[in-house]
Amino acid sequence: SAGYVRLGTAGQVFQNVSLDHCAIEVAAPNVIIRNIKIGQTDPELWAIRLLNNATGVQITDVECFGYGRTTASVQYCVYLNDGASVTITRANFHLCADCVQGEHVVMTESWLHDFANIPGVSHVDGFQCNSTCEGTRIIHNLINVDQDQTGAVSLFQDFGIPRDVTIERNWLIGAGWTIYGGAGTKGTPNFIRILNNIVDRGQFGWLAYWNPNGLGNQCSGNR
Repeated sequence: SAGYVRLGTAGQVFQNVSLDHCAIEVAAPNVIIRNIKIGQTDPELWAIRLLNNATGVQITDVECFGYGRTTASVQYCVYLNDGASVTITRANFHLCADCVQGEHVVMTESWLHDFANIPGVSHVDGFQCNSTCEGTRIIHNLINVDQDQTGAVSLFQDFGIPRDVTIERNWLIGAGWTIYGGAGTKGTPNFIRILNNIVDRGQFGWLAYWNPNGLGNQCSGNR
Protein backbone atom coordinates (compact mmCIF):
# COMPACT_ATOMS: atom_id res chain seq x y z
CA SER A 1 0.00 0.00 0.00
CA ALA A 2 1.11 3.58 -0.61
CA GLY A 3 0.40 6.72 1.39
CA TYR A 4 0.82 7.97 4.93
CA VAL A 5 0.22 6.40 8.35
CA ARG A 6 -0.18 8.44 11.55
CA LEU A 7 0.18 6.66 14.88
CA GLY A 8 -1.36 9.03 17.41
CA THR A 9 -2.59 6.82 20.26
CA ALA A 10 -0.41 6.13 23.29
CA GLY A 11 0.70 2.50 23.38
CA GLN A 12 -0.59 1.81 19.87
CA VAL A 13 0.81 -1.31 18.17
CA PHE A 14 1.45 -1.22 14.42
CA GLN A 15 2.65 -4.54 13.05
CA ASN A 16 2.76 -7.20 10.35
CA VAL A 17 2.37 -4.99 7.28
CA SER A 18 4.31 -4.10 4.16
CA LEU A 19 4.21 -0.46 3.04
CA ASP A 20 5.26 0.74 -0.39
CA HIS A 21 6.13 4.41 -1.02
CA CYS A 22 4.72 5.26 2.38
CA ALA A 23 5.72 7.27 5.47
CA ILE A 24 4.87 6.76 9.14
CA GLU A 25 4.47 9.60 11.63
CA VAL A 26 4.49 8.75 15.35
CA ALA A 27 2.71 11.35 17.48
CA ALA A 28 2.20 9.59 20.83
CA PRO A 29 4.30 7.90 23.53
CA ASN A 30 5.05 4.18 23.89
CA VAL A 31 4.05 3.27 20.34
CA ILE A 32 5.29 -0.13 19.13
CA ILE A 33 6.21 -0.69 15.47
CA ARG A 34 7.20 -4.27 14.75
CA ASN A 35 7.55 -6.77 11.98
CA ILE A 36 6.98 -4.33 9.13
CA LYS A 37 8.64 -3.64 5.81
CA ILE A 38 8.60 -0.06 4.56
CA GLY A 39 9.93 1.24 1.26
CA GLN A 40 10.01 4.95 0.55
CA THR A 41 11.36 7.33 -2.08
CA ASP A 42 12.08 10.68 -0.46
CA PRO A 43 15.74 11.66 -0.75
CA GLU A 44 15.38 14.65 1.58
CA LEU A 45 12.85 13.32 4.11
CA TRP A 46 11.99 10.21 6.12
CA ALA A 47 10.23 6.88 6.18
CA ILE A 48 9.47 6.96 9.94
CA ARG A 49 9.31 10.25 11.85
CA LEU A 50 8.89 10.62 15.61
CA LEU A 51 7.43 13.91 16.86
CA ASN A 52 8.47 15.49 20.16
CA ASN A 53 5.86 13.65 22.22
CA ALA A 54 6.83 10.26 20.75
CA THR A 55 8.80 9.01 23.74
CA GLY A 56 9.47 5.39 24.63
CA VAL A 57 8.81 4.22 21.07
CA GLN A 58 9.93 0.71 20.10
CA ILE A 59 10.86 -0.24 16.53
CA THR A 60 11.59 -3.96 16.27
CA ASP A 61 12.20 -6.37 13.39
CA VAL A 62 11.71 -3.67 10.76
CA GLU A 63 13.18 -3.42 7.26
CA CYS A 64 13.33 0.07 5.77
CA PHE A 65 14.77 1.03 2.40
CA GLY A 66 14.77 3.43 -0.50
CA TYR A 67 14.46 2.34 -4.11
CA GLY A 68 17.89 3.36 -5.31
CA ARG A 69 21.24 4.87 -4.36
CA THR A 70 20.50 8.41 -5.55
CA THR A 71 17.22 10.23 -6.27
CA ALA A 72 15.06 7.17 -5.60
CA SER A 73 16.50 6.79 -2.09
CA VAL A 74 15.16 7.84 1.30
CA GLN A 75 17.20 10.18 3.49
CA TYR A 76 16.14 8.92 6.92
CA CYS A 77 14.72 5.55 7.79
CA VAL A 78 14.08 6.88 11.30
CA TYR A 79 14.13 10.59 12.14
CA LEU A 80 13.45 11.88 15.66
CA ASN A 81 12.43 15.37 16.68
CA ASP A 82 14.57 16.47 19.62
CA GLY A 83 12.12 15.44 22.35
CA ALA A 84 11.46 11.95 21.01
CA SER A 85 13.10 8.71 22.15
CA VAL A 86 13.26 5.27 20.58
CA THR A 87 14.63 1.78 20.99
CA ILE A 88 15.48 0.14 17.63
CA THR A 89 16.13 -3.60 17.67
CA ARG A 90 17.00 -5.97 14.82
CA ALA A 91 16.48 -3.41 12.06
CA ASN A 92 17.64 -3.78 8.46
CA PHE A 93 18.09 -0.31 6.94
CA HIS A 94 19.47 0.22 3.44
CA LEU A 95 19.43 2.64 0.52
CA CYS A 96 19.16 5.49 3.04
CA ALA A 97 21.64 8.38 3.35
CA ASP A 98 21.23 9.38 7.03
CA CYS A 99 19.67 6.16 8.15
CA VAL A 100 18.96 7.08 11.80
CA GLN A 101 19.03 10.60 13.24
CA GLY A 102 17.95 11.64 16.72
CA GLU A 103 19.05 12.71 20.17
CA HIS A 104 17.79 9.85 22.33
CA VAL A 105 18.31 6.56 20.49
CA VAL A 106 19.02 3.04 21.66
CA MET A 107 19.91 0.83 18.68
CA THR A 108 20.98 -2.79 18.98
CA GLU A 109 21.37 -5.87 16.79
CA SER A 110 20.78 -3.86 13.60
CA TRP A 111 22.31 -3.88 10.11
CA LEU A 112 22.79 -0.65 8.15
CA HIS A 113 24.26 -1.10 4.68
CA ASP A 114 24.21 -0.14 0.97
CA PHE A 115 24.01 3.56 1.67
CA ALA A 116 22.49 6.16 -0.63
CA ASN A 117 24.45 9.21 -1.71
CA ILE A 118 23.23 12.03 -3.94
CA PRO A 119 26.38 13.91 -5.01
CA GLY A 120 26.36 17.44 -3.67
CA VAL A 121 23.25 16.83 -1.55
CA SER A 122 23.68 13.89 0.83
CA HIS A 123 25.43 13.96 4.20
CA VAL A 124 25.94 10.24 4.69
CA ASP A 125 25.79 8.77 8.21
CA GLY A 126 24.67 5.49 9.70
CA PHE A 127 23.59 7.07 12.98
CA GLN A 128 23.93 10.75 13.82
CA CYS A 129 22.90 13.11 16.58
CA ASN A 130 23.74 16.80 16.59
CA SER A 131 22.84 18.19 20.00
CA THR A 132 22.91 16.53 23.44
CA CYS A 133 22.64 12.92 22.19
CA GLU A 134 21.79 12.12 25.81
CA GLY A 135 21.14 8.49 26.66
CA THR A 136 22.09 7.23 23.22
CA ARG A 137 23.30 3.63 23.10
CA ILE A 138 24.65 2.17 19.87
CA ILE A 139 25.43 -1.42 20.81
CA HIS A 140 26.16 -4.59 18.83
CA ASN A 141 25.28 -3.38 15.33
CA LEU A 142 26.86 -3.79 11.90
CA ILE A 143 27.07 -0.40 10.16
CA ASN A 144 28.80 -0.56 6.78
CA VAL A 145 29.02 2.87 5.15
CA ASP A 146 30.18 2.02 1.64
CA GLN A 147 30.64 5.72 0.77
CA ASP A 148 33.57 8.08 1.29
CA GLN A 149 31.62 10.33 3.72
CA THR A 150 30.67 11.10 6.57
CA GLY A 151 30.50 8.64 9.53
CA ALA A 152 29.17 5.28 10.63
CA VAL A 153 28.37 6.73 14.08
CA SER A 154 28.49 10.51 14.31
CA LEU A 155 28.10 12.69 17.39
CA PHE A 156 28.05 16.34 16.35
CA GLN A 157 27.87 19.69 18.17
CA ASP A 158 25.69 21.59 15.73
CA PHE A 159 23.10 22.56 18.37
CA GLY A 160 24.46 21.31 21.70
CA ILE A 161 27.14 19.33 23.54
CA PRO A 162 26.89 15.53 23.48
CA ARG A 163 26.81 13.67 26.78
CA ASP A 164 26.10 10.17 28.10
CA VAL A 165 26.61 8.13 24.92
CA THR A 166 27.80 4.54 24.61
CA ILE A 167 29.13 3.10 21.35
CA GLU A 168 30.02 -0.49 22.16
CA ARG A 169 30.63 -3.88 20.52
CA ASN A 170 29.74 -2.77 17.01
CA TRP A 171 31.37 -3.57 13.70
CA LEU A 172 31.74 -0.17 12.06
CA ILE A 173 33.01 0.15 8.51
CA GLY A 174 33.99 2.93 6.16
CA ALA A 175 32.77 6.53 5.62
CA GLY A 176 35.08 9.56 5.84
CA TRP A 177 35.89 9.19 9.53
CA THR A 178 34.21 6.07 10.86
CA ILE A 179 33.35 7.58 14.26
CA TYR A 180 32.84 11.25 15.21
CA GLY A 181 33.35 11.45 18.96
CA GLY A 182 31.36 14.55 19.87
CA ALA A 183 34.05 17.18 20.43
CA GLY A 184 33.68 20.70 19.04
CA THR A 185 33.65 24.40 19.76
CA LYS A 186 30.56 24.58 22.00
CA GLY A 187 32.11 22.76 24.95
CA THR A 188 33.52 19.50 26.26
CA PRO A 189 31.44 16.36 25.81
CA ASN A 190 31.24 14.13 28.89
CA PHE A 191 30.59 10.44 29.49
CA ILE A 192 31.24 9.44 25.89
CA ARG A 193 32.18 5.75 25.86
CA ILE A 194 33.63 4.12 22.72
CA LEU A 195 34.36 0.56 23.76
CA ASN A 196 35.31 -2.78 22.20
CA ASN A 197 34.28 -2.02 18.64
CA ILE A 198 35.70 -3.60 15.50
CA VAL A 199 36.47 -0.70 13.17
CA ASP A 200 37.44 -0.80 9.50
CA ARG A 201 38.70 2.75 9.04
CA GLY A 202 37.19 5.22 6.64
CA GLN A 203 38.85 7.34 3.99
CA PHE A 204 40.58 9.61 6.53
CA GLY A 205 40.75 7.41 9.61
CA TRP A 206 38.60 5.78 12.25
CA LEU A 207 38.07 8.44 14.95
CA ALA A 208 37.64 12.22 14.69
CA TYR A 209 36.56 14.96 17.12
CA TRP A 210 37.46 12.91 20.18
CA ASN A 211 38.28 14.64 23.47
CA PRO A 212 39.88 12.26 25.97
CA ASN A 213 39.75 14.88 28.74
CA GLY A 214 35.98 15.03 29.21
CA LEU A 215 34.56 13.73 32.47
CA GLY A 216 33.92 10.00 32.17
CA ASN A 217 35.10 9.77 28.56
CA GLN A 218 36.51 6.36 27.62
CA CYS A 219 37.93 4.99 24.39
CA SER A 220 39.40 1.51 24.73
CA GLY A 221 39.32 -2.03 23.41
CA ASN A 222 38.66 -0.94 19.84
CA ARG A 223 40.46 -2.78 17.04
